[in-house]
Amino acid sequence: MITTFELKSIAFNIVKNSTIKSIVNGEVCIDQRPFNSTKNDVVIGSLSVATDPLHSSVVLVNIYAQDINSGTSYLPNLGLLNNATKLLMPLFDEVYLEDKKTYLEIEYQRDYKVDGKNEWVSVIRLQTRTIN
Repeated sequence: MITTFELKSIAFNIVKNSTIKSIVNGEVCIDQRPFNSTKNDVVIGSLSVATDPLHSSVVLVNIYAQDINSGTSYLPNLGLLNNATKLLMPLFDEVYLEDKKTYLEIEYQRDYKVDGKNEWVSVIRLQTRTIN
């Protein structure tokens, strides 16, 4: 059976080995962002692994983008969110990792305003299935 840490590590390595650092100025992390980060970070998380025969689970790839300060207001950095999301999505589009017997596919993508902060997050939700 595959663990949530293994699933997060798979996604982390895919992101880390991409050119995402050409777009974001922050860290690529598992589970938590650096404390009080004011950078554009990517955080990989996951939900529990089911004990069904296909060991289904969900991995979340969260791309954080600080708002742009226009001098009078904060505006979402939609260009950064869009570019980072478009860079990462194809890397997770129907991927099969033979050595782990794990299949990844995009379930959906959505942008959210982060409550209480001047930033947005693009969430790429991945559905995973691992053959035992």
